[in-house]
Amino acid sequence: RRPRATAVFATRADEVFAIDAACPHAGHKLSSGHCVDPSDIEDLLPGAGVVVSCPAHSYIYDLRSGDCVSAIGGGRGRCVKRPVKVLDDGTILVR
Repeated sequence: RRPRATAVFATRADEVFAIDAACPHAGHKLSSGHCVDPSDIEDLLPGAGVVVSCPAHSYIYDLRSGDCVSAIGGGRGRCVKRPVKVLDDGTILVR
């Protein structure tokens, strides 16, 4: 089985998230998108956690749940989350 490309994001609060790099909408690289913590920007997607946006069509995915929280002109979906473990030395393990 061929391994899937994975995008890994870390927050200033040392939270680490890993998802499949391909956007479920059209396969563009989520790793090239913007990762934002809504607590840094007032009134940005109330109730959402840390989010990543697809650079191609601006779909926005909550990295905690995997849910698509904003989709322009299309259906909602889910990105594929991957379990993450951070070792004491800072090494990030992704399944």
